[in-house]
Amino acid sequence: MTLNELNYAPEIASAMLKKQQAGALIEARELISEGAVQISLDAVQKLEAGGRIQLTNEDKVKVVTNLLTICCGEENAKPVITL
Repeated sequence: MTLNELNYAPEIASAMLKKQQAGALIEARELISEGAVQISLDAVQKLEAGGRIQLTNEDKVKVVTNLLTICCGEENAKPVITL
């Protein structure tokens, strides 16, 4: 017996494609979030490395939160300066 062609019902093919896309999206988001965490940690370390800037824990949290929001966000960042 020889099979020449393998066809799936449209519902099954659609579900398989959605599953594949979901897996790719999860992998991409994991990569983005890992990179964002590393960028945030490096930023805090580099700010304190020179010894000229001393950050409190609250300042570190703000820097990390802002960088994670920017790196992981779907939309472009809009800088805001407090006066």
